[in-house]
Amino acid sequence: MPGYNHYPSCQCGWCVAHGRTVDNAALRNEMARRTSADFLKRNGASRLGSSCFVAPNATCPVCKASVYFYANSNGSRVFFDDLGPPWPKHPCTDRPNVAARVAVIGARPERRKIGLIKEIVGHAWVLDRKRAPSLDRTESPNLDGWRLLLITEVKARGGKVQLSAEFVETIHQHRITLLADQGGQFYVGQFASLRRDVLSFFDEIAGERRDVGVTYEGMKPSQPEPRAPARPPADHRRLDAFGLPAALKTEGIPGPAERAHYIGRDPSSRYFEDVKEIIQIAAKKGANYLADFQIVLNDRNVRTLRSSKWTRELVSAVIYDIRHEEKLRPQKPNRAATVAAAIHEADREKIAKELQETEARIADLEASWDAAASGNQRQKIHDQLSAARRRRTKLFGMLWG
Repeated sequence: MPGYNHYPSCQCGWCVAHGRTVDNAALRNEMARRTSADFLKRNGASRLGSSCFVAPNATCPVCKASVYFYANSNGSRVFFDDLGPPWPKHPCTDRPNVAARVAVIGARPERRKIGLIKEIVGHAWVLDRKRAPSLDRTESPNLDGWRLLLITEVKARGGKVQLSAEFVETIHQHRITLLADQGGQFYVGQFASLRRDVLSFFDEIAGERRDVGVTYEGMKPSQPEPRAPARPPADHRRLDAFGLPAALKTEGIPGPAERAHYIGRDPSSRYFEDVKEIIQIAAKKGANYLADFQIVLNDRNVRTLRSSKWTRELVSAVIYDIRHEEKLRPQKPNRAATVAAAIHEADREKIAKELQETEARIADLEASWDAAASGNQRQKIHDQLSAARRRRTKLFGMLWG
């Protein structure tokens, strides 16, 4: 029975699962998704796409969605869900009376700061990995598809317009110089989309989309940009000595709660070995990220020993233990260590007694320091007190080290 004022699907821990055991890993994963969704909504990036890189400058008064707003001197207003072809218009603002009530945040859309872009893309990967943009590629963007540009300079050149622009949907500073017809209405700070030899933008004076032909160095008109050399087969990607991607980082040392999902109490259990084999095969086929291995395990319907789905945290834990598997194996008893432990145990009582005496001496010295009448007496007591405290620290180390 759900708690007072709670919903049946509440994840608070009180009324969740109607008294049944809660899957903490799944709960953490769901809370991470909710946190990411809330972050994207607050920053107007819920639709992903161009909103990850360009901040919407208006809010729809009907559905409260973040939209892109353009207006001209004639009073025409246009609102888009996304920048670039097909320039999808926001349906709520088709009516003039609604469009007039849109809360305008900025005169024109503006490019986001790189730090915020990284945060938004990180949350986008948590929420929807398939639609989240990738920031890893450093080579120049491929122009076989539409690529969003920010115009940074406009110059007249021989009856045409020379445009300097930056690629927007990346954190790397890729630039390009284009030559377009003079008929286009261009300005610094304008967003436009480029695909091969066609530049698409919203003409604010005409109040409509316009596509113009462009030329630029390194590519002939109507010809696609040469593709980059094909990547080597997955088997040739760099793997470490454990058959895992060398650049793959884990997220801390796993504890007993995580290891209970893949290391059973029965020493003969091969569950850990089976999961290890699945992960290593996926790495050979090109899996590079923790999320990749999470998807592989869940798609193969491999459940943990506690019958839960795999999360990013559990994948990180099992990969850490694959790389430190020797620590999981029971160690053979070391006779020298056993003898040393016995001697150490025999000395513990002696050390504990000396520690107790040192504590009493420190208390006496502190009282004497408070009662000292002269500076010379205090300095002498201070030196003795410092030595006693150092001895106490050493005894603690001998007793618990």
